[in-house]
Amino acid sequence: MLAFEKSPRAWHIANILDMERGFILALLHRYPEAFEQANAGLRGFQAAAARAPHDFEAARAVPVSMRPLGEMYWAAGRHAEACAIFRDTSRLWARLRVTQGVLGFDSDAELKFLGGRLKRCDREPAMGR
Repeated sequence: MLAFEKSPRAWHIANILDMERGFILALLHRYPEAFEQANAGLRGFQAAAARAPHDFEAARAVPVSMRPLGEMYWAAGRHAEACAIFRDTSRLWARLRVTQGVLGFDSDAELKFLGGRLKRCDREPAMGR
């Protein structure tokens, strides 16, 4: 796809595909490969957000992709890293809420789910706070 088009939308789709490949690899318990793929997608989303700081979709894609990445680390037994990702995700959502707003879906679903993950991290003192 990127051989034919280098638009922001094409890069966005490529980042999504990196994340999805990571999730599939995690389901297969191939965690080192999963982390490599998913983190590549996250880096792509972060780069897009840095290039277009006022683009809501680019900014939103970063925390949207981070919470499932934290889930992947949790599933691999890397709880301290997962909790660090969940905390970073929460900070990014808080910043986005102030700078550009948050969708109702994000407040009603994603942020509530993330809150549950943060409570889980807070209950376990060895989670790398």
